[in-house]
Amino acid sequence: MKIFAVTVSGASTLFRLDQYKDLLEEHGVTFTDQPSSNITFVQKQLLPLSKQRSLRKKASRLIFDFDDAIWTRPLNPYSWLTALRVKSRLHYWLKNADVVICASSFLASYAAKFCTPHILPMALDTDLWKPLEKSAGPIRLGWAGAPHNLHHLERLDNVLKQIPSIELHVFSGKNPSLTMPYTYHPYNEETQISFIQNLDIGLLPLSNEEFSLGKSPIKAIQYIACGVPVIGNVQGATKDILKADFSIAVETDKEWIDALKKLASDHVLRQSMGERARAFAVENHSFKPILTQLLKLLKG
Repeated sequence: MKIFAVTVSGASTLFRLDQYKDLLEEHGVTFTDQPSSNITFVQKQLLPLSKQRSLRKKASRLIFDFDDAIWTRPLNPYSWLTALRVKSRLHYWLKNADVVICASSFLASYAAKFCTPHILPMALDTDLWKPLEKSAGPIRLGWAGAPHNLHHLERLDNVLKQIPSIELHVFSGKNPSLTMPYTYHPYNEETQISFIQNLDIGLLPLSNEEFSLGKSPIKAIQYIACGVPVIGNVQGATKDILKADFSIAVETDKEWIDALKKLASDHVLRQSMGERARAFAVENHSFKPILTQLLKLLKG
């Protein structure tokens, strides 16, 4: 079986397709640069309609996968004309692909207006992303994410100042703009796992806009795979990942403060939540079982 992949650069393609390539090849799946291959796998790409129709015509089997609310964008909404163009391209794939794959039930509810989608959760290699024995010391709060998402953390500046005896650690490609003390860890692929493993509490602030509702945050899965309990805005697609027995859902500043104080002061609670988080991640977001699901979808 040969796959011609049409992908975007960045984390989406890494976690939706690239991380599976070696194991897919062990199952007889190879990748080619020829669009007339057995399968065309389109990962989140919304091309001009003429190109989409051309790909559809050449592909004996076309699979469309998306893991974000790509009919919109964060912060600045599209103009009505751009929104119309973006949605027409997305709706073409949803109507004409042989298989549509979504990362969450939130995205699947959108796709279901046009097709019968399949949910394939985000996944990690949980043999690598695993808990680490923590040393004694101050409680380590942590946030990890791309520079364009730092504004989510920055809005918690005044909240985090009110939590005594904690350390804030930030892992990103850019320094945040915060007035409270924190330790900055520049993005490094080789240290990202150890950064998460050394946290006591993971932070997941999200805005209540449609794009954020559609995100299936891989950082949430990284936290729980490493046995780190999470405090965050549990909404939209994030509800598929963060459950009440190992995370605390918050909205207001007061809820953030109360949750942070509660977890920071209770080692036993953090430990029990972390154990449940790890178990959920292994059962629902582990790399190899989801590879099996992906193979079934590829083979039809």
